[in-house]
Amino acid sequence: MAAPVYLPADPEIGAPEIPALAERTTPFVRNTTLLLREQHDGPAWPALASYAGLATLVTLWVALMAFIARRVSEATKEEGTTAAAPPVAPAEPPREMVPG
Repeated sequence: MAAPVYLPADPEIGAPEIPALAERTTPFVRNTTLLLREQHDGPAWPALASYAGLATLVTLWVALMAFIARRVSEATKEEGTTAAAPPVAPAEPPREMVPG
């Protein structure tokens, strides 16, 4: 919620000036009404094309990650190695030095 204090006139968008006054009584309105007063309706296709392109890129990225993961998994199986080898325990515990 917001109340305008001062906004200059903007003839390019047809917005009138809201002058700064010493005292004013005005109702609160949604802040987007004041902050986005230059916004106007337009065609929806640019937004739809942008979101479709973004969805395509995300889908391609996920598919490539799955493909790479599968290739790495197959490569490690062919070599007979595992991704993480189990830790090797020492053959004999270290002996303590006892003064003699």
